[in-house]
Amino acid sequence: MGRILEINLTDRTVTTYDTPRHLLETVLGGRGLGVALLQKYVKALCQDRVVQAFDPENPLIFSAGPFTRTGWPAATQFHVTAVSPLTRGLGGGFAWGSFGQSLSRLGLDAIVFTGASERPVYVVLSESGESVRFEGAEDLLGLSSSGVQSTLCGRHGDVSIACTGPAADKRSYLAAIMSEHHAVVRTGLGAVMGSKNLKAIVIPRKSMLAGPSGFKDLEVEMASKVASHPASVRLRQYGKSILVKSKNQVGDLPTRNHQEGSFEHASNLDAEAVAKYTGSLVPCPACPVACIRETVVPSGKYKCRVVGLEYEPIAALGPRIGNGNLELLAYAFFLCQEYGLDPIGVGGVIAFAMECAQRGILDPGDIGAGDGGSGNDFGSIWGNDRVILGLIHAIGKSEGLGRILGRGSLEAAWEVGGGAVYYAMQSKGVELSGQEPRQSKAFGLSLAVSNWGADWGYGLPTIDVAHNEAAAKILMPELLPDVLNVVDQKYKPELVVFSENYNAVCDSLGLCKYSAPETYAVMPSDIARGLSLLFGQEVSVDDVMKAGERIICLERLFNAERGFSRSDDTLPSRFSREPLRVTLFEGDRLKGLRSTGKSVEVVIDLDPMLDRYYELRGWDKNGRPAGVRCPRT
Repeated sequence: MGRILEINLTDRTVTTYDTPRHLLETVLGGRGLGVALLQKYVKALCQDRVVQAFDPENPLIFSAGPFTRTGWPAATQFHVTAVSPLTRGLGGGFAWGSFGQSLSRLGLDAIVFTGASERPVYVVLSESGESVRFEGAEDLLGLSSSGVQSTLCGRHGDVSIACTGPAADKRSYLAAIMSEHHAVVRTGLGAVMGSKNLKAIVIPRKSMLAGPSGFKDLEVEMASKVASHPASVRLRQYGKSILVKSKNQVGDLPTRNHQEGSFEHASNLDAEAVAKYTGSLVPCPACPVACIRETVVPSGKYKCRVVGLEYEPIAALGPRIGNGNLELLAYAFFLCQEYGLDPIGVGGVIAFAMECAQRGILDPGDIGAGDGGSGNDFGSIWGNDRVILGLIHAIGKSEGLGRILGRGSLEAAWEVGGGAVYYAMQSKGVELSGQEPRQSKAFGLSLAVSNWGADWGYGLPTIDVAHNEAAAKILMPELLPDVLNVVDQKYKPELVVFSENYNAVCDSLGLCKYSAPETYAVMPSDIARGLSLLFGQEVSVDDVMKAGERIICLERLFNAERGFSRSDDTLPSRFSREPLRVTLFEGDRLKGLRSTGKSVEVVIDLDPMLDRYYELRGWDKNGRPAGVRCPRT
């Protein structure tokens, strides 16, 4: 087992200690280890005081799962945990790439940053991972995220880097933590890193470590299984933009701030359209899915090269803000990456501002729509390039309206007033990701109960939206066929509980979501085999799923101790008040859908699903954990 590195940025003391084996056996690593350490350090540093996001006592934790140090396929994910400026409770996020692997292969399960540096610094870990060097970072302030990384690679050679961009320098709540072209997004953890005057973490790249006897054979078997899975084949061929077409067909493509569920210009943004701008594949290390690719706009005013233009940024910077211009979308995503911003959050707050202008709460001139730019409708508000790019720059620089929007739509709505809160499409302060809760009831519930806000990556209940009958027959046969009906609320709490638990396990081991809870190429039984070899003792499927339940409970306990309750497990009232008409389809979204010729009007009725969800979890009616099912670690 590995070690935990504690770095106090205030006095620059460094401490290393062994990770307790029982901790890894109960919460595995990665995300689970992150929340366990967060509870420990917050209580030790703050006693009874409630720590806030930008307090020096707020620990910033980078953690990697035990599979990332091996050759397990698609084990490329690392996790970051802290108190979030957006949720004001748990903050969590993940990213792929080499950073988590390098961290784990140094023999480190986690790095915990406490305190805050007086001046901007970055830290460089030694080849052994035992010592740390502090370097001044004043010259990195204001550089783009790619500029920071290229500068540090030039100084330190073959290294893995996690850093922030200019948005974190300004403490924007939408600031991300960047690593290569990947980003830890959604809960403002880049702003927490910025508040500590920590600009970057530099880690020497390391080769994979050999697993225990028999583990290599399992790695080879799993690599073949993942690579040949039908979903992997389609993702490798088209990338994640393949989801745009089918989600548009069924009404699950949030459009103009969730006023609609389908976008008339979706064909400009789908996989076929993106393919015309696709360069080379840029797969994560040791990933047989290889879904990430380069997108190149070769000329014109939107000329750029980006990596990672997948479904979520397409949904956020396209239909969500009424933009059907793929070149403009790619350039908007490029700016988000360079500023170090969460593109989902940015799309969400721009959509909020656009609808406020549409409704007369803001003047169109306030958002930059009063004197030019090309748009689609509503007086050139929606899809207006001047508005979109102007607001991204304003958010990245924390200037004017961008300073307000950079705190998220909920806080911005309080400041704007005039009923603007109704148009803030968020939960727990985090902008909704690219799902439509009225159409996808399981995702609606998942976004509401997520312990770090409305993020697709928290629960990931995909079995119904993907119509993954093969996985359902193995994992939840008693719920068939009803659980596969996306617009029906029946059995959606059961699906969300299972999906949250399994997703927490995969996050804690360091597995990419597209190899496991997104596609179920890797099943819980496969993970049980891997953990049995890793721990040297029998681990059952039930043990695996209980670990996931334990992690969810620990996260819920952290928020409950900060006063969170049922009233925080909610969605904007638009989804219960404004019916959405959707067309009913049959089949697999990745393979192609068949229309039934029927349509229905749908809303989401959250309360009965919450009651059942809490019952399944063993929590009280207020959503607070109780009893032995929620042990403290």
